[in-house]
Parts: sequence; C-alpha cells; structure tokens
Amino acid sequence: AVVAQQSAQAPAPPAQPPAAEQAAAAEADQPVFRGGVNFVRVDAIVTDRQGNPVADLTQDDFEVLEDDKPQTVETFRLVKIDSATTLQATGRLTTRQDEENAAADEDARIFVFFLDDYHVRLGNSLAARKHLIDFVQTQLGPRDLVSVMYPLSPLDSVVLTRDHEQLAHALERFQGRKFDYTPRNALEDRYANQPTEIVERVRRQVSLSALTGLSVKLGALREGRKAIVLVSEGYVAMLPPQLRGAIATMPGVGNPTRGNPLAGENLQEDRARFMGELDVQSELRRVFEEANRSNTAIYAVDPRGLSTGEFDIQDNVGGRTSQDALRQTQNTLQVLASETDGRAIINRNDLAAGMKQIVRDSSAYYLLGYNSTQSRSDGKFHPIKVRVRRPGVQVRARKGYWALTAVETARATAPPKAGPPAEIVRSLD
Repeated sequence: AVVAQQSAQAPAPPAQPPAAEQAAAAEADQPVFRGGVNFVRVDAIVTDRQGNPVADLTQDDFEVLEDDKPQTVETFRLVKIDSATTLQATGRLTTRQDEENAAADEDARIFVFFLDDYHVRLGNSLAARKHLIDFVQTQLGPRDLVSVMYPLSPLDSVVLTRDHEQLAHALERFQGRKFDYTPRNALEDRYANQPTEIVERVRRQVSLSALTGLSVKLGALREGRKAIVLVSEGYVAMLPPQLRGAIATMPGVGNPTRGNPLAGENLQEDRARFMGELDVQSELRRVFEEANRSNTAIYAVDPRGLSTGEFDIQDNVGGRTSQDALRQTQNTLQVLASETDGRAIINRNDLAAGMKQIVRDSSAYYLLGYNSTQSRSDGKFHPIKVRVRRPGVQVRARKGYWALTAVETARATAPPKAGPPAEIVRSLD
C-alpha cells in the first residue's frame, strides 16, 4: 500500500524496454519471503478425512497463533509437486554452490536417509533394503534431492544429489550392526573393550548427535520443509542384565545372569531403567529442538515390522523386560516423529505403504510467514498453532520454534565487520 501511494504521488517513470518489462514481470511472479530475526516461517499440511491434500485454500483461510496470540500472515504460498508430471531436472550437481542453488528451489523436495546401523539388527536391515529401494525408484521425482548418512558419516560427506540410482546402490549396502560390537575403525577400536552398557550409551549418543548435526546442515540449505528418513529400531536406556558384559566384544563372558530369564525384573533394575530413560529423553529433546529450529521433519521407519518383543528367544530375556524394551524403543521413534511434524512408521510389515505418506506430506503444503509479536530474544520455545477456517480438514504444522538469545540476536543484527586497510589488501594481492 505504501509503495502504491508513493507511486501515485511520484512522476511516472520512463517506459521500460520490452526485455526489462519481461524481467520485471518474471520477478513479480516469484514469491517473496521476508527475513529478519523476528520473521517466522511455518509449513502447514492440510488434508481431508481420507488423507488427501487440500490445495485450494487462500491466505485468509489460515489463522496462526504464537503463544496463543494471533499473528498476521504476511507471506503465503502453496507448494504443490507432482512426481509424475514434474519436469526433468537438468545439469548435475558438481559443486557446493550447485547443491545450495538446487536446495533453494522450493519445488525440489529434499530427502536424506539416515541409516542408523548401530540400532538395526543385520537381518532387519537386509529385509528393509527392498522396501527402501522401491521407495526411491517408484516414489521420488527427477527433481528430488537425496542423500544418505550413517551415524559416523562426516557432515561434509552428506551431499545432495539427483542421482537416485546412486542412492539405491548405497541402500543396497546397508547392514545393521545392532549388538555387534566388532570395531570397524579407529574410533570404535578405542572403546571396544569397554563394558557393553558403556558402548551402547556411546553408540546412542553418537547416533543422536549425528541426527542433530544433519538437521543443522539441512536448516542452513533452506527454510522450507526437509525430510529425514530415519531407519532405526529406536533407542533404549539400558540393556537387560543378560546382554551385559565386562567387555563388549566378548558378550556374556563373566555374566552370571546370562542364563536366567528372570534377571533384571526387580525394583532396583526398574529404578535404574527409569533414570536411564530420563537421559534418553534429554538426548531426544536436543534432536527435535534443532529439527524444529531447522524446519526438518523426521520420519522414523522401524524395520522390525510387527513384533511382540525387543529380544530374540536365544537372548533368554524375560517377557516383561522384552516387551518394555520394545515399547520404549518405539516410543523414542514416535517422539522424534511427532515433535518434528513427521510420522512414525512402526508395527508395519509393509513399509512401502507407510512410506508413501512421506512423499505425500512433502508434495502439497502451504508456506506461511509472519513477523512474530512474541519473540523477545529470550531463547525460549514459542509454541505455534495453525488453524484453518474450513470444516472437515486436518492441519499439521511445526509445533513451534526456539527464539534466538540476546547474544544470538546481537550477532545476527550486527553490521558486517570492517575489512583490512586498503594498503594491506593491495599487499596481499
């Protein structure tokens, strides 16, 4: 409105040549997303009762609340991608700049497969390969950007690509290592002779830390929605006594409870397990906090399928302990998914059917933007609620974001630092 008023009061500008007019028109067609320390972007997935996307809403149909206070939606866009009709992407991504340019395209979906080999049994990983490869070959479009990561993968090695065959080959090599403590590198060799419980704790922390780092990396590529496909059997607070040992690479050696299925089912073990669960919850919180900050959804895929317990019969673990461990691991996957606006695909033998929802969620959603009236550089979590003024639809959106601290705000708003004096620049040149 201000621009229109100023234009009405100012003299008419000289006529543009045809090329300039075309460039201006093309620029006007592009969605404009503002920035700033108080600007918040939210992607909202709206579906009907059958789970089909609703794609005919307008900006006025949405209501956004932060800390239960209404916010004014200033930017609005529907992102709708059809894998069957999307144009073939041209050019290979050979440099980091190519990757960043491709990721900046909101019409290109981003999927990174996090293969948590530390927390997947070998047999389950072999069974899951086909489902994962079928998903890549049948559900993804040519413009979709993909990559793969393991718990010990350096972040620099996670490079987005449109080469889906390369990803399929990587998935073919996926081998779970759950409860297999044979060291495969210098890092693992350093703690291989530690007690089993310590090795399991280290593996859990390595995996969740890598998941956090991946969220940070994806958040730096673009603000729009990204998806992490977490292939894992979840995380436990502690092992039952039957699976513990003084040396992880020698399971059961010196363990007097190994042949006792009732070992560990007592009050002392329950108390220790409860304290361990608090540690796991704290570690999970760090993951989904960063994923929320980076607008990254985690889709947890449990390759175990339908199961009645966490441990096999040869592990000689009591039924109650095995069921409790299964429930805890599934809960950790559900927490990561629900807190990041993803989905947990658990208790399903047909993984492919459940994974189709991953693509559907990333294929039709609304990008909303607003300047927060609540953000005060307090470093606190600000919950977000997105509502639609239309009956009979369901809305899913990020649950909120973590505001910058005062120090982070000062750093973000500080003017650029002055460069070296001109004489030094000339000398260095």
